[in-house]
Amino acid sequence: MFLHRLNPSIKALTIIITIFMLAFIFDPYTPLFFLLSTILLTFVGGNISWKKYLLFFLPFTLFAFGMLWTTIMFAKGPENPSEVVRLFGLQFSKESFQTACALALRILSIAALSLLFIFTTNIIHFILSLMQQCKLSPKIAYGVLAGCRILPMMKDELKVIHVAQRIRGVNQDRSLRGKWLQYKRLAIPLLASAIRKAERTAIAMESKGFTGSKNRTFYRTFHVSTTDWLLSLLIPALFVVSAFLSWRLGYFTW
Repeated sequence: MFLHRLNPSIKALTIIITIFMLAFIFDPYTPLFFLLSTILLTFVGGNISWKKYLLFFLPFTLFAFGMLWTTIMFAKGPENPSEVVRLFGLQFSKESFQTACALALRILSIAALSLLFIFTTNIIHFILSLMQQCKLSPKIAYGVLAGCRILPMMKDELKVIHVAQRIRGVNQDRSLRGKWLQYKRLAIPLLASAIRKAERTAIAMESKGFTGSKNRTFYRTFHVSTTDWLLSLLIPALFVVSAFLSWRLGYFTW
């Protein structure tokens, strides 16, 4: 799948530029066409599960619907009776309805771009690419990588602490006050464990000669090829095609 093989930094730059271009669109048809083409590109160019994609896309859908509804409800009433849209027994002006749809579809388009990047990008490869192509400081980069590795361990550590307290007969009150006290009892040993793991990670990095210098070698290197640039132009090209279709239909608004 070619989306997984793209240079992560170039992919991120392409998506940021496209989101910036979307911010200037005020008609509903351009983001609609672009949303459909982005979802199609995600599944054609990436190895992604439909169920997982829909699960992550659902919160953005709810947020977009909330934006649509609030924009319609707080808009000015229809002044021209001939330009009225009826929805759920209510009347709205056509202009307000199109503006609300444009905002909602823009949110969904940005969400689709974000999910395209999340599902087709390895976080470790992305950090390494930022260091090599964007000259990100290794101190920041390796700190983020260490945090990404420690966070899943904290979930397992929390289970161990919880089981240990149950074995020792700690009261498991199910009331709100009891749960609050339980979280307080879990927080202190979890914080102590996190500090120990962070200290061990720092000692391990220092023992291996990590100084934070940018003049370092990498076991895995990333390069920007002509193929990366050509494939990265595919997403802006989809946006241009969507805008062209909207313009041909007479709805394009910049």
